[in-house]
Parts: sequence; structure tokens; C-alpha cells
Amino acid sequence: MKTITLNYPQEAPICMETLLDYISTWHFGRSVKQDGQLKITLDDEIVQSELMILREHFPWLSVLVVN
Repeated sequence: MKTITLNYPQEAPICMETLLDYISTWHFGRSVKQDGQLKITLDDEIVQSELMILREHFPWLSVLVVN
């Protein structure tokens, strides 16, 4: 398992709701939202594809693989 953090700006774009819908649909029970940051726990096998999706569809996010 790996954890990725998504840091979003205080003035996040309107598509922030789309991001939250995506996270709640595909990562239900594996994400934590707090103070401008989302943390998602992922299986090792899907980390790279998830990073690609997030960077492609939400380029304003700062995405970091923690462990």
C-alpha cells in the first residue's frame, strides 16, 4: 500500500467538486480530507495509473507519493 497526498490551493477551481466526487466514488473509505490536503491510500498496483489520471484531469493539484 502507498499513500499519496493531494494538496490543493485555498482558492481551488470550480472542478474541486468533480475531484471530490471522483475520490469518494473510486476511493471510498481510503481517503482523508483535512486542511487543504487529501490523503489517499492505494494498492501498489494502481499508484502509477492513479497519478496519471490525477495529473491529466486535475493539473492544478500538487500530487506527492508519501510512501
